[in-house]
Amino acid sequence: MIVALVMMLVSASPGAAQASRDVLLDVCNDSDLVVAVAAAYGTDPSEARVLRSWFLVQPSTCLEGALNNVVGDTLDIHVMSGEFRWPVAAGDEQFCLPASSYFGGASRPPCRTSGHQMRAFKQVPVRSTRLRGRNGVNFGRASYRIDCGALEVGDVALCHRAPSDERGLAQPVRELEYCNNTRRNVRVTTFTNEYGDYFEANQWVDLAPDACEQVYRGFPEGNQVLIVADTGGRGEAGEQICLSETGTDPLGARMIVHGDDICPPSLPSRHNFRRLRFGEYTHRHTAYVNRE
Repeated sequence: MIVALVMMLVSASPGAAQASRDVLLDVCNDSDLVVAVAAAYGTDPSEARVLRSWFLVQPSTCLEGALNNVVGDTLDIHVMSGEFRWPVAAGDEQFCLPASSYFGGASRPPCRTSGHQMRAFKQVPVRSTRLRGRNGVNFGRASYRIDCGALEVGDVALCHRAPSDERGLAQPVRELEYCNNTRRNVRVTTFTNEYGDYFEANQWVDLAPDACEQVYRGFPEGNQVLIVADTGGRGEAGEQICLSETGTDPLGARMIVHGDDICPPSLPSRHNFRRLRFGEYTHRHTAYVNRE
């Protein structure tokens, strides 16, 4: 990872109709996570763009660097930390980005190079400054500010409490999709270990035959999620858990260690469950109803 924005000179076309200039780039990070920045910009009057990635910005700090020989009054910025992305949704432009550091021509979707993914970019205006640069040409300045509050509603709380990896970037948000491959309706709920022997319960999700739905998204303790699928039958033998009638209480489940244990009156419903553990870098997992 490149941690400082020290830009190489890129020669502009001698016959360019629009003069190039150096642009001061300020990306301010108001989140509690390290974020990585990519910039796309023109170096001649054509539609072609140069792409530079990735530059790390620490929490509550601003990246201040210079992009050389920029042509045009705008440049495009993408910021990420784990699965969190700025801008949200489609943005103003889309370019294909690799996971590693990169300096070269920018390509637009469809992304045909292995390891490159489409990412949305925000178009940022380049303002004139009074600072004199090379060859007597004034610097331009482009600024972009990000925080967790700019994300989609469901991601704001996750961003504020996201654990970080060894670089300070957000760890992957764990997403669990569950598929009903039976011919009957199935109710599914999940639990994460938050309070020792007690588990935080999520809402029941009703799955029609051959349907798939996301049943969990977040940061489970120990990267482990417990899955209860109510198929209307006995299900597979194994570990069991005591639930309330609805399974939606904040402390709504207690694991049964021995087969002869009796569920307490407050948690009278007894169900089999499965354990699912996410790998260190696993973002998404799909599970299927166990056939009886």
